[in-house]
Amino acid sequence: RETGVVQNQAVALANLGVLCWHSAARSLGERFLLKAAQVFSERPPVDWGKDFIEVLLQLGCCYANGVCKEEARCCYEWAFLVAIEKDHLEGQFQAVWYLCQFYSTVFPDAVQCLLYNEYQLSLLKKMPNKVLEGQVLETISRLYLSLGTER
Repeated sequence: RETGVVQNQAVALANLGVLCWHSAARSLGERFLLKAAQVFSERPPVDWGKDFIEVLLQLGCCYANGVCKEEARCCYEWAFLVAIEKDHLEGQFQAVWYLCQFYSTVFPDAVQCLLYNEYQLSLLKKMPNKVLEGQVLETISRLYLSLGTER
């Protein structure tokens, strides 16, 4: 804050949050990450980028590991929207990966999981990772089978 560079303040808060979270001071870590997200969100969208996406994903993980499942989903979706807004493919992929995990393990919903896996596959076609693309195709196939539908 002393240097007047708000982006650096937000990144420093996020780093403190992650350190606290991994040091078992989870409540404190969550508060630092929440403050970092607030600082980023108060900036104009032109200033948003991969750091903001990462903060939202980390905050989502904090919430997903606790009792705030809805807040976790919101953080992941917000990160996804920021990544789309910034046309950040890696950020989109990360956010969609977390959403796939969320809807497969934290808050099981096969239809939502399928939708996000389909989007993840479309992103992977733009990235040179055929192994991961094959894994996502297998997941999509399993989801269609579990829903009793054919692709």
